[in-house]
Amino acid sequence: MKLDFDIIIAGGGIAGLTLAAALRDSGLTVALIDPGLDHPHQPDHIGNPALENPRVSAIYSGQMRLLQQLGICPEQLMNNLDSGQFGRGAAFKRMHIWDHSNRQSVSFDGNDVGIESLGWIIENRKLISAQYKLLSNSSTSLISDTITAIDYPEPQAIRAQLQSGSTLSCRLLIAADGSSSRLRRLAEIDIERLNYGQWAVTALVKPAQHHQFTAWQKFLADGPVALLPLADGYCSMVWSTNPGQAQQLVDLSESSFQQQLAETLDGRLGAIEQSSARARFPLFRQQALRYYSNRMALIGDAAHHIHPLAGMGANLGIVDALQLAEKIKQNADDPGRVKMLRSYDRQRRTEVDRYVSAQDSLRWCYGWSLPTAQKLRGLGVGLLDKSMILKPELLLQTLGLNQPFYPETIND
Repeated sequence: MKLDFDIIIAGGGIAGLTLAAALRDSGLTVALIDPGLDHPHQPDHIGNPALENPRVSAIYSGQMRLLQQLGICPEQLMNNLDSGQFGRGAAFKRMHIWDHSNRQSVSFDGNDVGIESLGWIIENRKLISAQYKLLSNSSTSLISDTITAIDYPEPQAIRAQLQSGSTLSCRLLIAADGSSSRLRRLAEIDIERLNYGQWAVTALVKPAQHHQFTAWQKFLADGPVALLPLADGYCSMVWSTNPGQAQQLVDLSESSFQQQLAETLDGRLGAIEQSSARARFPLFRQQALRYYSNRMALIGDAAHHIHPLAGMGANLGIVDALQLAEKIKQNADDPGRVKMLRSYDRQRRTEVDRYVSAQDSLRWCYGWSLPTAQKLRGLGVGLLDKSMILKPELLLQTLGLNQPFYPETIND
C-alpha cells in the first residue's frame, strides 16, 4: 500500500517538536499531529512579569548545544522576537545547594568545567515558538487533530484514526503526547508509577537582592525549594512539600507568602518584593516498561516523567528525540524495524534509569532526620564541595557534557 508519511509524530511539545526539527532535512516525509496546532505558537506579549506564572524549563548546556545544531540558539529564547522586548529567560552560571539541618553547602560554577553558563531557564512557550519557526520553513506537515485509534493494515505500516474521521498511515508512529499518553495506552504499554506524596508549588517572585545568575536550592525536611534565575532579577520558584503545606502556601496572602519564602531561604536574597499567583501540582515518577511497540516509539513524558528536583525532564526528552532521530536516519529504508526500536529502548532506558536512581537516592538522603544522619550528610556535602575530581565530573554528567553525542551502533 502507498503510505501517507514515513513518520508521524503525535504531540507538539518540546520533545515532539525537537524530533520533527531533527528530521526536517532527512529526506523522509514527516507529519506532526497536535490538537493545538490551530492556535498560533508565537511568544506572548511581555507585560509585567509579576502578573503571570509562566511554565519554564531548565535547559542544560549539553542539551542547548544539541539544540544549536538544529538552528536554535539561546539568544532566540531570551528575547521576544516579535516586539524586541527582553523576555523572562536567563542563563544560570552557578548552582548553590544547602541543607536546612546543617550549615554545609555545595556550589557548582561553570568556571569549574571551563564553560560560561551551566544552562538556561527558558519559558516553554519561547522554545516551542522557536521550534515551530524551524518547521515553518520545512516540508513537515502540521495537522491539527488527535489520534483516537491505531491498527496495522500490513506488516510494514501502522495506521492512525483521527478524531476528524480521516486516517493516516506511516512506517513509524511516535508517541510524544505527554505523561497521560493516549498512544501508549492504545499500544498496551504498561507503566511503573510512584506517587511521591508531595506537591510542587510554583510562582514567579522578585527578591530584593539580585539572583546573581545562580540557581538556589535549599533542602527542607519535606522537600526542596528552588529559585531559578530569570531576567530583570525575577526568579521562578518551585517548592516541593507535603500536600497540606502546599495548599497552605497557595492559600496564604501575598505578603504572608513572601515573608515565609524569604525566611525559608534564610534571607539569602533578602525580602521577596513581588510574587505572582501560585499554582500547585502533584509530584510522581512514572516510566513506561518499554519505550516501543510494533512500529511505535515513545519519547519525552510519554516514556518517562521524573521529579523536578534537578530539572532534567525537558533535557531527557530532548535527548530522546535526537537519539531517535539519528537511529531513524540510519534506518531510513525502514525506520520502524524492531531491531532499531529495541536499540533505542535499551539506550534511553539505561540513561533514564541512571538519573531516576540518582534522584531517588538524593531524595532519600535528604529525607533523613536523625541527628547522626544529618551530621553524616553534612560531612559528605562538605567533602563533595572541596573535591577537585568528583565535583567537576558530577557537574559534567548533569550538564550532559561528559561524553559526545553519538547514537548506539545497531549490531545485534
